[in-house]
Amino acid sequence: MTPTRNKGDTTAARFGTFGGVFTPCTLTILGVIMFLRLGQVVGRAGILQALAIILLAHLLTTNPQWRKRDIRLLRIASTDAGREEMTRHLAALIESSRIRAVPRAIVADDVPAAIQETSRDAAVVILECGG
Repeated sequence: MTPTRNKGDTTAARFGTFGGVFTPCTLTILGVIMFLRLGQVVGRAGILQALAIILLAHLLTTNPQWRKRDIRLLRIASTDAGREEMTRHLAALIESSRIRAVPRAIVADDVPAAIQETSRDAAVVILECGG
C-alpha cells in the first residue's frame, strides 16, 4: 500500500482506490464484526476463556508455521455407545464455527494415554476440562 505520486508533483502523496478506500473500509467492517461477536464469545465462554480464545487466535494467525496446520477436534469417551452422535455434534460445531477441521470421536479407557497417542504429532493441543 504505497501512495501514488506523479513525477514532478510537489503536492502531498495520495492513496489510490485500493489503499485509500478499499483497505480502510474493509478493516473497519471487520473490526465492527469482531466487536459485535466479542460479546457473544464472552457470554458463552466467560471472560477468562474469552481472553484465552482471543490470545490463541492472535498466536495462531501471527505464527507462519501454524497457519496451514490441520485442525482436529477430538472427543474421548470410555464406551462405544454414542460415538456416531459425538462425531455428528463435533461436525455441527465445526460447521457453525466456520473452521476447516476434522471431527473424530475416540473410544478409550485410559484417557491420558489416548490424548498422548492422538496428539503426538500436533503443534498445539488445547484441552477443555469440565462440563
